[in-house]
Amino acid sequence: REVFNRTYIVPFGDNTTTETFTLAVDQDTVTLSLLADLDQIENSLLVYKNDTLMCVDRCYEITNFNPITVKINAPHKAGDVITAKLYDENRDSAQCPPTPSTMGLTPLVQPEIISDDTFADPLDVLVGHDGSKTPLYGDRRDKILLDFEFRIYNSAKGEFREKNSLPELSPVHVRQGAFRDTGYSYMEWFTLLRHGFSKWIADNQLDATTNEFYDADDAWTWNYGDNQTPGNWRGIYEFYYDTDQPHTHPWEMLGFTEKPLWWDEQYGTDYSSKNTAMWSDLEEGIIRNGPRANLAQDDYLLNNPFRRPGLSKIIPVDANAHLIAPAYLFTTGTTQLARNWENQDTGNHDPDYEFRTQSFMQLDGVEVSHDTDKVYVQGQALLNHDLPVDQDAMDRFVALYGEPLKQ
Repeated sequence: REVFNRTYIVPFGDNTTTETFTLAVDQDTVTLSLLADLDQIENSLLVYKNDTLMCVDRCYEITNFNPITVKINAPHKAGDVITAKLYDENRDSAQCPPTPSTMGLTPLVQPEIISDDTFADPLDVLVGHDGSKTPLYGDRRDKILLDFEFRIYNSAKGEFREKNSLPELSPVHVRQGAFRDTGYSYMEWFTLLRHGFSKWIADNQLDATTNEFYDADDAWTWNYGDNQTPGNWRGIYEFYYDTDQPHTHPWEMLGFTEKPLWWDEQYGTDYSSKNTAMWSDLEEGIIRNGPRANLAQDDYLLNNPFRRPGLSKIIPVDANAHLIAPAYLFTTGTTQLARNWENQDTGNHDPDYEFRTQSFMQLDGVEVSHDTDKVYVQGQALLNHDLPVDQDAMDRFVALYGEPLKQ
């Protein structure tokens, strides 16, 4: 009983100290007279604008701790009312257990409401402080849940909010990937998860085996798996790219849980396949700025779990920044990649030939390329010369079995 009395996870209740400010023209900063060490977990600060709770680090930032100074980043105007509520160890208890994210064991994510376009039909979801996604209800419950998530995120220790990357020990150090060998096979990783997954299925009375959404004409519903790779497209994306949203969150391919502040300045906001600078760095696992920068002295080449040699050949995003289904990227456990090229013939044919085309199919083991004069066919075990015949062996074969069949 009351085991979570002093977790200090959710600032809650009326036992708080409050200060109110009315913004003047061009004012974006307020200084509190309240004193508290916000590095201590029992002290939490919530800031409201016109009675609406704001998210720290996005809507506002704490620029000084003694005295506590708050800079408003959200859109604001003269006359807006800013309310600061400070909670200490004598706060009312919400009896909320700590979560792995608030303890720094898993990433801490800024809560927000987004439209998730990785679904067949974009779905509005609430992203929680732990990265979870909850479909919106479309009523007041959405605001209540967002307020709850803001309270958890705002009261978490600053060092966990500021750390926008995976912890030093994370699933990528255990889970095998298409470009990463951790010493554990995919099946061993799956076995680690099996108990929790089976319990979740039983508790929620779900059927995890029937693919009720399968559509032969929709590659996003296919089962791609075998004993070496996951079956669903999200699992395949995680296996190859460590994210299921590389078209909107490409930084996750480098282990970032939030977009680094320098990202847009370095790469811009076009995350399509046309952004060769970004995709080249993602292929090499290069981080150019910030505390995790690894370009100096070629550090990115050493023990880099996010380096993906060959990524440029299987970029999962097209020129319009849309995701590409696994079936059209590479061969999987149940699908065979076949690429078709349209005829690019311009009509300027070589006079020595009746017709020449650049239309062909590429199959595993065979690669076709061309220049202005020649077409080159390369492949494994594809002979481009005559083999010498052992006449004695051939004579013995004919004596025993007769002449070989000829086409």
